[in-house]
Amino acid sequence: MSEWVSSRDALRLANEKGVDREDLIEWARLGDLRARAVSGVFSSDDPPEVRLFPETPYADETKRLVLGPWPEIPTDFWAQAPKKATWNAGTFASALTYWDDYYDKEKFDFIELRDVSFNRRELEALLLGVNKHSNMPEMPRKRWQHKRSTRQQFIAMKFMDVITATPPNELGGKTDRYEKYCKWHSKQATPQDGKPLGRTTFNVYADRHEDGWRLLGGKWVHKP
Repeated sequence: MSEWVSSRDALRLANEKGVDREDLIEWARLGDLRARAVSGVFSSDDPPEVRLFPETPYADETKRLVLGPWPEIPTDFWAQAPKKATWNAGTFASALTYWDDYYDKEKFDFIELRDVSFNRRELEALLLGVNKHSNMPEMPRKRWQHKRSTRQQFIAMKFMDVITATPPNELGGKTDRYEKYCKWHSKQATPQDGKPLGRTTFNVYADRHEDGWRLLGGKWVHKP
């Protein structure tokens, strides 16, 4: 049996459990349900052409920074409801504004992904956690939740603890939040702690903090 299930079959399996397409997209946004694509079209390409993705992400770190994690779809793609979502055809499209760690600048792209599939094992585990009475998913623990934290993650989550108590009128958007985090990191970190998390990675942990995840004794604990 394949490790990946087509978007059409993923939706069918979800519907059988009373779960709708919005739940699948939310799981993908949270990083609980991995997705991948066979090919895609990026508005930033000049001229536009269909990119054929490798079967597995590039092992070389420089290539991954430049070309992305493809065929794995980054969670940023699902940050907002896709502009296009054709589940039977497996075609999804989203407009993204993101921070490019390699070029160290913010970029915009309209990305259309084709032949999208979802991780079968993760989908089945998520569907098994669905509460039969409320039809609300009970999230199984993911690999990252079992790992001990790094100093970089600790500082990022500590920063989120601090700004949670900040009056809303003093908070800007994600760009302003990341800039504040970098300043916080420069004051709190030691040379052994390394550099601040990249913008995309920081946003992942910031979202997890907002979803109720905290670090206690180096372990991830859910405290909604």
